[in-house]
Amino acid sequence: MLTAINALGVNQRDHTARLIGVETRLTGVETRLTSVENELADFRQEARARFRSVDEHLAEIKDLIVGRNS
Repeated sequence: MLTAINALGVNQRDHTARLIGVETRLTGVETRLTSVENELADFRQEARARFRSVDEHLAEIKDLIVGRNS
């Protein structure tokens, strides 16, 4: 009986150690995911700014073309 109890204790310690390892790795993954999310948000803002800039330039070119033809 004592052998079975000791075996269960060892088994529980092994599971606890594995769980701690998984939690540690999960924390690392969450940190990296947050970093990727932030970089994606920054990229989105930059892309929107570039599109606005292109739209403004196209409007200026259109105004120049229309101004010449008038």
